[in-house]
Amino acid sequence: MNQYRTLINFGALAGLSAFVAFLIYYLVDSNPLGNVEWITAWIPIVFIYQGTKRWRDDEFKGFINYGKAFAAGLIITVAYALLYGMLSYLFILLVDGGIFEAHLDEIMQGMEQARQFLGDEATDKMMEEVDKMTLFSAITGNAFNKLFGGLLISLVVAGILKKKETPFDQA
Repeated sequence: MNQYRTLINFGALAGLSAFVAFLIYYLVDSNPLGNVEWITAWIPIVFIYQGTKRWRDDEFKGFINYGKAFAAGLIITVAYALLYGMLSYLFILLVDGGIFEAHLDEIMQGMEQARQFLGDEATDKMMEEVDKMTLFSAITGNAFNKLFGGLLISLVVAGILKKKETPFDQA
């Protein structure tokens, strides 16, 4: 577990950074669960890249294969998604549940605007599903989105950071 400390630390820093952005959105009266969240899409990219690079340089003397680099990105992503999910869930649950209600209202308004493109039946069906949404299901869905995004980022970062050791490097 000690060899993964760097990766978990970078994931925790990413989760904390994303939560700080969540708090900033909240303080400026913007719904942190809404579309404004896309502004912080760079956070996991930076931390997955930097964490994987640091791990490669510290644990493997600057050399790493694609699989290990990809696994490093996934470990960072899991720590990031879990910490951000827990912190945002607890904040909404304990501090301001109105954030979630405002988020649901935004979704409903967006569906009403899209009614002409989606049709009445499809829109009504989606609105029924939104009515069933709970805070836990919304945060869980958000965490899965972060995991999927992190998986894609990790695929790219692993390709960028993989580095084979050559006979010239051993000398």
